[in-house]
Amino acid sequence: MLIAGVAGAVTLSGCNKTVTNGKLDGTWNVTSGASSTMNSWTQGSVTTATETSETFDGSILSTTTTSNGITETVQSSMTVEVTFNKKTGEYDMKSVLTDPEYDVNYQSYYEKDVNGNYVYVDYYERTTNRVATTNQTGYFTVSGNAGDEIEKNSQIVFQERTDMTDFIDSYTYVISGTSTSITTTGYYYYDGTDYIPLPTSESGTSTNTGVMSAGSIWNVTELKKGVMNVEYSDESTTTNSATDWSSSYLNTTSWELTQE
Repeated sequence: MLIAGVAGAVTLSGCNKTVTNGKLDGTWNVTSGASSTMNSWTQGSVTTATETSETFDGSILSTTTTSNGITETVQSSMTVEVTFNKKTGEYDMKSVLTDPEYDVNYQSYYEKDVNGNYVYVDYYERTTNRVATTNQTGYFTVSGNAGDEIEKNSQIVFQERTDMTDFIDSYTYVISGTSTSITTTGYYYYDGTDYIPLPTSESGTSTNTGVMSAGSIWNVTELKKGVMNVEYSDESTTTNSATDWSSSYLNTTSWELTQE
């Protein structure tokens, strides 16, 4: 995935273009990219697959997902920048993603009658617009003939240390199956224990810490003055012979980055 950052190990080869050595130190902005992801799950003789392709032009991320014969495309706004500090050997990757259809939820909603009892009204369809800011930090090294500089076919090896995401969700409601908007005032949903006023927004933070044992890798496929192209991939397989279940995941991603 384009927003997965440095996940994965590289298996792709470089392009046959003339390049020059350059300094990696400093901040690089992702100006374009493309990604392809295949997820599959097998239970016995039945396999379910989801295929996702993404394109990025530096500001708009277009995601097309095909599953069970249904194809859907969603556009989100995104920025990604990576800062390398040669002196400390650390990197900081920051992405800001605005997803207008992060989640769609369907649920019953209620109102109070004159006696204070909660009365069923209808089903709502709630769409979540999420703005997520992710900061990933860790260590990096550069391998290749250019030493601490980068050149075509250099590899940038990452070791993730922390990954923190702050998100703000804003909600819009319509009556399920229609385009009729719902004003949240005076309406409630049941959370299993109590009736809660319909929220208009929520926010939160998720954090992962700890050094990753496996080094992730970018392969530099092209390098011009202040412009770097990289490719990386990620692949995994999980099996459970006791339940005759397995899953597989394959992602390939390419980025073009411009140095500030």
